[in-house]
Amino acid sequence: MKPLRILYVVTTFPSVTETFIASQVADMIDRGHDCTLFAYNPGTDAVVHQLVSDYGLTQRAIVHFKNAKTRWGVFKGLVRFAIRHFFSLDYPVLFSLLLPTAQKAERRKLYWDMPVFLLRKRFDVIHCHFGFNGVKVARFKKAGLLNNSRCIVTFHGSDLTPSKVSEYRSLYADMFAHFEAFTVNTLYLKKILLQVAPYLESVSVLPVGFHPRYLEPYLHLPKMPHFTLVFCGRFIALKGPDRALILLSILKNQGFADMQLLMIGEGPLEAELRQQALDLGIASQIRWTGALSQEAVFDWMGRSHVFIYTGLEEPETGRAETQGLVIQEAQFLKLPVVVSTVGGVTYGLLKNESGFLIDSEDMVIFASAITELFNHPSLRDAMGEKGHAFVCEHYTASLLGNLLLAIYENRA
Repeated sequence: MKPLRILYVVTTFPSVTETFIASQVADMIDRGHDCTLFAYNPGTDAVVHQLVSDYGLTQRAIVHFKNAKTRWGVFKGLVRFAIRHFFSLDYPVLFSLLLPTAQKAERRKLYWDMPVFLLRKRFDVIHCHFGFNGVKVARFKKAGLLNNSRCIVTFHGSDLTPSKVSEYRSLYADMFAHFEAFTVNTLYLKKILLQVAPYLESVSVLPVGFHPRYLEPYLHLPKMPHFTLVFCGRFIALKGPDRALILLSILKNQGFADMQLLMIGEGPLEAELRQQALDLGIASQIRWTGALSQEAVFDWMGRSHVFIYTGLEEPETGRAETQGLVIQEAQFLKLPVVVSTVGGVTYGLLKNESGFLIDSEDMVIFASAITELFNHPSLRDAMGEKGHAFVCEHYTASLLGNLLLAIYENRA
C-alpha cells in the first residue's frame, strides 16, 4: 500500500493534556505514513511527553505565527516560516496571491489563516481535531482548493457543547457539506452531533487510545504504604475535583484518617481547592503534583490503589466528559476505577467488573464503593485484571489505528 501523506490540524502542539493526538500520529508513523502537524499555537507546557520526543513530533509540526503576542513576534514568525520552507513553497500559488483582485484578496485571507497550504506538498488526508479547526479547512474545501484531499474531523466535546447545538448548525454548515468523514469518541458524543446534523451518514465512533509500551513499565510497581486514591485531570468544574475532596472528607469522617488522595493536574480552580482542603481538615492527606509528564502520571497511578473520576454535567451548558482516556489508562495499570455516571464515561469500563459507576450526585455511595474496595483486596485485584484485559482489547493505539486507517482510505 502506498504511504499516505497526512496533515493533522490541531489547536496547540505539543499539549500535555492532549496525548491522544500524539498517540494517533505516532501510530500512523509506525505504519510508514508521512505525517505533518499544523498547530495554531505553540505548546506552553514545561512538560513534554516521552512519546512526543521519541517520534520527533515537534520537528514534524508547523506552528502558525499569526497568534504571536506582538506584531514583531508575528513578523519574526513569518520570516522563520519562509526560511524554513524556502525550498518547499509553492511559488506559483504564492505569486498569484499578489494579484490585486477581489478573488485574490479572499484567497489571501485563506492562506494567511493556513499557510501550511502554501507548501508544494499535497496531502491525501487532512485530519482536523476539534470542529472549530475543521471550519478553517472547510473554507479551502469550499473554494475548490483541496479537491484531491480526503477531509476528516474528530469532535472531542468542547466543540459540541449541548447548549450550543443551534449555533453549531450554522458554524459547521460548510464542514458538514464538504468533509468526507466525521469521528467522535463515544456514542454519547455521536448523539449530540446528530442533534446538530441528523442527516450526517459518515459518522464513526472511534475512541482515543494509548500505546501499551509506554504504560507497561508501570504495571507492577509496589503500592504506596497508605491506601491511595488518585484523581487525574484539569482542575475545572466539569472534572469535579472539588467533589474528590468531599469524597475524601466523607471517608475521613467514617474513620479512614490515613487514606491518601493524589491530585494530579493543575487548573484555574487550584487555589480554591487547596483552601477547600484546609477547610475540610484533609490537607495533610492530599498530595498535589501539578502538571506531569505522561510517564510521571503513570508512575503515580501504578503505585496507587483506586482511580476516581468525580466529574459532573455542567448545569449551565449540559457539557460532560465525553470519554476520559485516563480512565482506560488506569485500567491498563490494573487499578479498579470508581467514576461518575456522566457523559461518555459510562462506555469506558465494565460496570461492576472493572469498576463502579456511581450517580454523580451521590458522594455517600461513592464513599461506599471505595470502602468496599478498601476492605476487599481480592476484589481490587479481580477488577484490576478485568479492566486490563478490557482496555487491551478495545483501546490500544494499534487497534484503533486500524479503524482510523479504514476511514482514511474510505473503507469504513
